Amino acid sequence: MKNIIIFCAFFTFIQMGFSQKLEIKNGGVYTETGQKLSHKEIKQKLAVYPEALKNYRRSRTKAVTAIFSSGLGGACFGINIAQLIKGHQITWQASAVGAWFIGGALVLAGGANRKARKAIDLYNSNQTAYIPPQNQRELKLHITGNGVGLAFHF
Repeated sequence: MKNIIIFCAFFTFIQMGFSQKLEIKNGGVYTETGQKLSHKEIKQKLAVYPEALKNYRRSRTKAVTAIFSSGLGGACFGINIAQLIKGHQITWQASAVGAWFIGGALVLAGGANRKARKAIDLYNSNQTAYIPPQNQRELKLHITGNGVGLAFHF
């Protein structure tokens, strides 16, 4: 009996050592067992887990929006710096708009990081436990203020 328990424990540790977990490092670098992965490879891996893929896509959307917003904020500050170099009067409205864009970019970037980490955590936690649904049919009765409807999803 003792040998069986030792064998099972050994096999479990070996299995955990060979499991491939995704990791995200600072700067948005995705790695699996030490190798960098492209965004296309990440999407292919997360395609098995729809919830993780949805979170990953939302994180990418938020990240791109944050980059665009911070660029607009930097441009607003750049306008004031150019006017200062030329010797003209600085418009504080452009600085306020720039600060607003940069503040929004910080919030969006934080949300993007949270969504990306959530997607990776979902992938890693469900790697062995998830079984994709097959032949899932759903029949729903929708009651609204305008009437009643029947929806069949397959």
